Amino acid sequence: MLRSNKLSFRLVPASAMLAIAAVCWAPVASAGPLTDYLTGIGVNTTTDLGNNDRASSYWTPTAAGVAREIVDYSAGNLRTGAGYGGQPYDLEALYVQKVGSSLIITGVAGAPFSQMQSLAACPGPTPCTTGITSTYGMGDFFLGSLSGSTFSPKIGLETTGQNFTMNGSGNTTGYTTPLAAGGLVNLRGSVTTTSATTGTTSSPQGWETGLTGWNNVPAPSQIATSGYTLNTSTSATMAYETLGGSHYIYQATITNFAALGLGNEFTVHWGEICGNDWLRTTTADVPLPSSLALFLLGGAGLAAGTRRRRV
Repeated sequence: MLRSNKLSFRLVPASAMLAIAAVCWAPVASAGPLTDYLTGIGVNTTTDLGNNDRASSYWTPTAAGVAREIVDYSAGNLRTGAGYGGQPYDLEALYVQKVGSSLIITGVAGAPFSQMQSLAACPGPTPCTTGITSTYGMGDFFLGSLSGSTFSPKIGLETTGQNFTMNGSGNTTGYTTPLAAGGLVNLRGSVTTTSATTGTTSSPQGWETGLTGWNNVPAPSQIATSGYTLNTSTSATMAYETLGGSHYIYQATITNFAALGLGNEFTVHWGEICGNDWLRTTTADVPLPSSLALFLLGGAGLAAGTRRRRV
């Protein structure tokens, strides 16, 4: 299931802008700002958090200018089924928003970021299992173009600072640390998805797909340990926070987004490293204010608009 959102220009409340600003200026937060960000774009951050599979309406933002895909709800057209493989393997929602010259990518998953961070007990670059307390690894964000069912990753954004290895069942067996969290890389290749569970890849360079036999999903899962070039045209930061229940927030802020050269319409993809669950949303042209300060001064606002859904 793919969801595309056409976006146009409209003011949003100052409270939402303040929440966004707090996120931009706090690269790593222990609690609060990322949840405030979701609240600021109109996501329900209080109801039914103890349930692994919340209703779609709770995840749906009300603010303008937010592209998203939501696959948490059990009654929806899910790629793998809610909670498939256990809550740590379940992705809930993905949000993409332009704010000033920055791009904010926010994902909510069942995999706790604290488990990724705990892997520091086993420093790279040699794969090992010491200190690994989880059996799963979070995938990275990918930005690129979408033409029909063909997605071509152009930029990879490292979410955890770790490249995970796994066994034939998709369980984490070790990791290396080729990139720091927030690292940006240039990628080549494409993936053609002929259905929710089948497809082919074409000369992927710098990124990996999920397990070959895991529902045959060829979607990008994580940045590879080699085969890419670093992108130094701009920078990105990663932040993490527990939302509540078994829901955890992963958020990237890319400054000077235009420097990546992706143009006005681009696609953001996020998946588990095993490839059994992934999210992808496409955003169209959104007028950009000259700086975030304009929002705080009330001189400009963010966007929203007509939306189209493609399933």
